[in-house]
Amino acid sequence: MVITKNNIGGDRLRIKRISINNYRNLDGICINFHPINNFIVGENNLGKSNLLDLFNILYNFNSFRVEDFANIDEPIRIEMTLSLFETEKGLFNDLFDPEESDNINIIAVQDTVDSIIIFKHLETDTIISNSLIKCVNYINYNSLRLPNTELNFDRNRGVGKFLGHLISKYLDSQETSDIDFIKTEELDGLLDYINRNLIKIKSFNDFSIHANLDKDIKNLLSKVVVLADSNNFDLKDVGSGIQFLSMITLTIFEKILNMNKTRLEKSVMQNEDGENCIPIILGLDEPEIHLHPHMQRSLIKNLIRIIENKDSNFSDLLNTIFDIDNVMGQIIATTHSPNILTNDYKKIIRFYEGSGHKLNVKSGIDIRMEAEIEKHLLAQFAYIKEAFFARSVIIVEGDSEFSSIPIFAEKLEIDFDYLGISIIKASGANSVIPIKDLLESFGIKSIGIIDQDKYKESYRAIDNIYHTLGKDFEEDIVNTLIDKGKIEVLREIVCEYDVMGSERTLEENALNKRIKKYNLDIPDVMCPYKIADAEINDKDMAKLIYLTWLDINKTIILGRIIGYSLEKEDIPTVYIDAIKKAKELLENVE
Repeated sequence: MVITKNNIGGDRLRIKRISINNYRNLDGICINFHPINNFIVGENNLGKSNLLDLFNILYNFNSFRVEDFANIDEPIRIEMTLSLFETEKGLFNDLFDPEESDNINIIAVQDTVDSIIIFKHLETDTIISNSLIKCVNYINYNSLRLPNTELNFDRNRGVGKFLGHLISKYLDSQETSDIDFIKTEELDGLLDYINRNLIKIKSFNDFSIHANLDKDIKNLLSKVVVLADSNNFDLKDVGSGIQFLSMITLTIFEKILNMNKTRLEKSVMQNEDGENCIPIILGLDEPEIHLHPHMQRSLIKNLIRIIENKDSNFSDLLNTIFDIDNVMGQIIATTHSPNILTNDYKKIIRFYEGSGHKLNVKSGIDIRMEAEIEKHLLAQFAYIKEAFFARSVIIVEGDSEFSSIPIFAEKLEIDFDYLGISIIKASGANSVIPIKDLLESFGIKSIGIIDQDKYKESYRAIDNIYHTLGKDFEEDIVNTLIDKGKIEVLREIVCEYDVMGSERTLEENALNKRIKKYNLDIPDVMCPYKIADAEINDKDMAKLIYLTWLDINKTIILGRIIGYSLEKEDIPTVYIDAIKKAKELLENVE
C-alpha cells in the first residue's frame, strides 16, 4: 500500500473535552479527558457505553438515530475540543482556539432525525468536512464481538479481513503459482472420484455441474492456514480469554485496512523525523470481559505501549503492512474491574448519580492536590482502586480492622456487597483524610476511622470521621471483652491463631513497651509472662498480656479471626456506628 504523506507531522491528535446536549441520558454532561488513557467507571445503566456509542457515531457515521435524541423536538449538539501539536494544525488549516492555539473547538449538530451531522468550527462557524473529522480514526471495540467468526484467515469480515490480507500480501511479494502449493496429481484422483458420483444426480448431469479446483489461490490458502496455540490446538477451541486478547490488538490493523485510499492519505501524517504517523482512538467497552486479572493488566499495559509507540514489534508490523511507522493514540475504556485500572486516579472518569437522580461525571484530570499528598496517594493507589466502584467507602488504618469490619457488618445484617460498600486500608492515619478527600472528589461518600492516639482536633470539623475509644483497634477489642467478663474469647482468638496457644511466652521488653504505649497504670514487669498467666481477677495484667500479643500479631488473618469470634453485642461501638453510617449515607441519596 502506497501512502501519500501529509507533511504536517505532530505527536498526537486526541480528544481533550466534550460537552453533550440532548443525546440519550448524557444531556448536559461535560467531560475532560486524559491525553493517553481514560477509564470510565460507575454503576450499570448510567450511560458509560452511551459515551462510546457517541464517539462511534461522530467519527464513523453520518447521523444520529431517533433513539439517540433525548428530546425529539430539539437538536443534538456536541461541543468537543481536540488537542493538536504545532505542525498538526495544518489538518484543519487555521481553525484553532484563539486563546489556546494547540486546540481546535468543534461543534457537531444534528437538527432533526432526518438530517445529518454538521461539523463547524466553534469560533468562526466555518463548516468542517466530515472526512476531516473521520481522520481521528475512532475504533469501537465491543466485548460482544464473537472471536470465532473473525479469527479465521478465510473470513472477509472483522479482524479476519486483516488475517486474509496477510496472505494476499505474501502472494503479491512472491512469484508463485498454484503448482507450488498443490500436489495436483493427488487432487486429480479426488476430483475424478467426486465427479463420477455427482454425475449420477440428474441436475448435476443436465447442467454439467462438477467439482473443480478454486482458481483463486488465496481462497485455498486461507482455508488451509489456521491460528493455533502453543499446543497446536485450533484457536477457536481454546479459552475465550485468549481469543479476545488476540482480537483486540488486531482491530487496529482492521481499522486501517478498511480505510479507503483517500481517507488513509488524509489520516497519515509525517512528523519532524520523517516518520509516517496515524491518529487512533481506541474505544473499549468492558475489555476485561473473559479475561482473568493478570490478563486484564497485561492487556491494558500492552495497549498503552502500542499507543505510546513503545512496542517495537507492533510498530514493525505496522510498517511492514501499511508503511506506517507510529500510531498517535488515546484509549477510552469503560470498565467494571479494578484490575484493569492503572495506578493513576487522573486517568479515571466516574459516572455517578447525584441528588434528584441527576447524572454527574467527574474526571480525575480535573482534580488538583498538593504535590506531596498526590505523590503519597499515587504510591498507595493500587490498594484503593476498588473504592472507585463503590457507592460508599469505609477507610481504616490497618490490617486487623480492614479484615474484621466486613465480618462485623455481616453480624449486623448489613451486606456490603449488596449495598456497594467497600472497605479500604489506608496504611496509616495520615493517609485516611487524603484518601477520603480524593474519593469524595469523585462523588464517593466515605467514612474514616482513625486510632484515638492519632486523632487531631482539626478532624472534628470533617464529616464522618470516627476515632477509637481506646488508643487503637486492639485496645477497643481487649477493653470490650475484659469489661464484659469474656476473657475466654481473647484466649480462643490466641489459640486459633497461634500454634503455641496459651503457652505462648511474651518477653518482659515487649510487655514493658506496651505499658508505655497504652499508658497502663501498672509497674514495669521484671519477667516473661505466658498467655495462660492472664487471669480475669487481675484485669490490668490480663489487659497488658492480650494487648501485647495482639499488637505484635496484627495481620489480616488475625482480623478475620477476631471478626468471627466476637458476638454482635461485643463489637466495639465505633465500628457499629461507622458501619451503620455507611449504609445511612446511601439511604440519604435523593
